[in-house]
Amino acid sequence: MRVVFDANIWISYVIGKRLGNFRELLLDPELHIFTCDELIIEFIEVSTRPVLQKYIDPKRLDPIFEQLWNYTNKVSISKPLSIAIDPKDDYLLQLCLENNIEYLITGDKYLLDLIKYHQTKIISYTDFIKLKFGLR
Repeated sequence: MRVVFDANIWISYVIGKRLGNFRELLLDPELHIFTCDELIIEFIEVSTRPVLQKYIDPKRLDPIFEQLWNYTNKVSISKPLSIAIDPKDDYLLQLCLENNIEYLITGDKYLLDLIKYHQTKIISYTDFIKLKFGLR
């Protein structure tokens, strides 16, 4: 299964929000997680914002960045088209389109409202866990 976890999912993981099974997903050999420079840069920029510093344990940040780096397939994307309501999300849709991604997992309401972009289903982390583990 080819997936992309939006930067907001990685940030939630750093903060320690309830993302049960996330580490298990990273190690799942059936799951091919894709990322690109734009996603990694967004993760770094958001995780270093002063407003989030009180929520982020610095001891968690480096190991999670290493997981982002080591457990994902890093690809380059072409210049994103203007697709999303929020132009900052264009790269995610371009990443999905160019890499035949089955699921974009996000917490972004505007992306979730799209429901689907070409072959990519856009779903929440909770819905992805239900789908992946056959929960209802």
